Amino acid sequence: MAAAPLDARIRELRLLAKIDATGALDLPQTHDLELRDKSMIVELIDGGLLNGPSTRTIQYSDSHSVNRSSVSGITEFERSDAMARVMGGQQVTLRISHKGRVRLAELEQALKTGRDRDPTDTVISKRHLEKDLIIALVSASAESPVAVGMLDMNGLKQINDTVGHGAGDDAIETYLRAVAMFLGDDAEGYRGESSDELVIIMPGASLEVAVKTMRDALTQLGKEKVEGVPFLSASCGVTTTTDPNTDARELLRRVDAIQYRAKEESRTRSPRPSVLAVNDNPVEILPEPVPGLVQYARDQMKDR
Repeated sequence: MAAAPLDARIRELRLLAKIDATGALDLPQTHDLELRDKSMIVELIDGGLLNGPSTRTIQYSDSHSVNRSSVSGITEFERSDAMARVMGGQQVTLRISHKGRVRLAELEQALKTGRDRDPTDTVISKRHLEKDLIIALVSASAESPVAVGMLDMNGLKQINDTVGHGAGDDAIETYLRAVAMFLGDDAEGYRGESSDELVIIMPGASLEVAVKTMRDALTQLGKEKVEGVPFLSASCGVTTTTDPNTDARELLRRVDAIQYRAKEESRTRSPRPSVLAVNDNPVEILPEPVPGLVQYARDQMKDR
C-alpha cells in the first residue's frame, strides 16, 4: 500500500524535531529534495525558525568605555544565502532557533487537538492512530523509546454467539477500561468502531515498562466480571523503537505480526488464556486469575 501524502504540519514537525535532536542537520546537497520540501525549508528560514542562532558581536560605548556584547540571531545576508543554497541545490547546514523550538511544541499540541474518541469514550478513534504514531516517533531516541502494544480480545465471537451481543458489548467496554486504567499520562489507546483490536502508543516507554504495563492490564482483565461470561482474556504483542526515522505503518505491521503469535498460542488452549508476545521472545501465558476458574469456564461453555 502506498503511503498517503503527509500533512504539511507533520512534515514540518519531523524536520524541526530532527534538527532539534541533532543540533544541526547537514544537507550535502539539496537538489534531490522535492520542491515542496525546499519551499518549506525556505519559509522556515525566512520566518526565523531556521537557520540560527548564529552569533555576532556589537559594540556600544558610553563616556567611560567601549563594551562588546554577543547577541544571537541571523543576519539578512546569512538568511538570504541559506535560502539561495536550498533552492539552488547546494550544501547547507540547518540549525533551529528558539522560535523554531516554540513552533515545534505548538505543532505537536495542534496536531493532537480535536481528536474524537471511540463510541465507548474510553480510548481515541483509530482514524487518528497513524498520525499520532508519526508524531510520537519524531522524538524517539535511545533515551526515549516509543513502545507500541496491540491487543485483541479473545473469544468475542463465542461470547456473542453463546451469551448474546449485549454481553459482548459489555465485555468490550470492560476490556477497554481494564487496559486504559494502566496507561500513563503520555500513553494513548486507539480503537476502531465495533472492533476489539486495541493499539497502545507509549512514548518514552522502555521495553520493560511497556511489557509491565501490558502484563498488568491483562492481569486486571482476568479479574473483571461480566454477567454470563466466565472470564475475559486477550492476546497482546509489544515492540519498541528508538529510531525517529521508523515508518509508522511498518511499525504497526511489526507489532501486528507479534500479536498474531500471541493469538495463535491462545487458540491452542481452552478456554483461551491471556498471552503476551514481545518481539521474537517466547510467548508468556498468563495464569488463570482464580484457581479452578479454567475448569469452571469449560463447564459453563459446555452447558450452553
